[in-house]
Amino acid sequence: MQPSLQFIDETFDINSCKNYVLSIQCSLDGFSFSVYDPHIEKFTVLIDYYLICATPYQLKNEIADIYNDEKILTQNFRKVTICYITQKTLISPKAISLKNEDEILKLCFTKERDDVIVRKDYLNNKTQLSLIPGIVHQFFTEKINNASFVPPSTVMLLRGEANMPTAPQVSVYKHNHILHIAFFENQKLLVFNSFYAKNENDELFYLLNMAKEQSSANNTSIYLYGDFYENGSFHKLLKSYFNKISFAHYNHQYTVSYTFYKKPAHIYLPLLELALCE
Repeated sequence: MQPSLQFIDETFDINSCKNYVLSIQCSLDGFSFSVYDPHIEKFTVLIDYYLICATPYQLKNEIADIYNDEKILTQNFRKVTICYITQKTLISPKAISLKNEDEILKLCFTKERDDVIVRKDYLNNKTQLSLIPGIVHQFFTEKINNASFVPPSTVMLLRGEANMPTAPQVSVYKHNHILHIAFFENQKLLVFNSFYAKNENDELFYLLNMAKEQSSANNTSIYLYGDFYENGSFHKLLKSYFNKISFAHYNHQYTVSYTFYKKPAHIYLPLLELALCE
């Protein structure tokens, strides 16, 4: 299987992977990974595969085929972080989720018998919960000894925490048809939700409803992550309602290979910065 996108910097050394950090992102629509060299604080590898999978079982088989073809993935890494992109994710008060995470998820989503719960704690005693198909989780845990799993949109939420704006800010992450929206104000995460969006009209509908419930659109900053494009149809629609629209960009704490600049930073930033998650 050939990747749809492949960027490899000349500084990458496959024999030094034990010193690198591997980040993996997957969903029924795709599989991508990146490699970070913490010694020089640089991202050196970015590879993406386009997939169309009807079931988690099919996705597991597709990933297995990629592993058979991709020598980089068979190496031992210093650290491995894995994120499964799903609509089945939510934010809950930490005190509640610690005792009732299974019940909370069942109330909101259809939970398959083998689904595995992934969690991440944030500031202000909030916890994000998400589900990953058991067959996919098992594949990675058998292949990778030191794998750690994080919920989707972890990078977007951590960035929102770090900025903690006092003025209203809405962060939006799109991965194919999955949309995650987070609303921040007065240095707090107020609302987080996930949606299935068929087109840009659906995306705008969900965003406007969340933004207008919390604040006036004219006073709200919009930050975009993932599958959005400058002057794309969704971006053009946004301009009719919001004055402050920005695309997420790379952090100054690291550099990326010059080869990455063939694609806008905000598209793959949620994958790359998984390497920096603790």
